[in-house]
Amino acid sequence: MGKLVDAMQQKHVREEQRDDLVNLRDQLLRGDTKRLNCDVPVNLYKKLQIKAIQEDSSITAVVNRLVADYVNNKGTGE
Repeated sequence: MGKLVDAMQQKHVREEQRDDLVNLRDQLLRGDTKRLNCDVPVNLYKKLQIKAIQEDSSITAVVNRLVADYVNNKGTGE
C-alpha cells in the first residue's frame, strides 16, 4: 500500500510542477518578465547551452525552471 501512496504523491508533485511551468509560460507569453543578468564561467555556459540544445529547449526555459525550483525550495537543500 505504501508504494501506491508514494506513486500518488509523486503524481501530485508532477502536476504541481506542470502547473508552475504553464504559469511561467503564460507570463512569458504576456510579456510579464524581468531580465536576469549574471556572470557565468564560459565553460559552464557552454555546457548549459549544449544541454539545453540536447533537451530541445532554450537557456531561457532552463533558467526559468531552475529559478522556479529554487524559489519553491526544491533546489536549496531545504
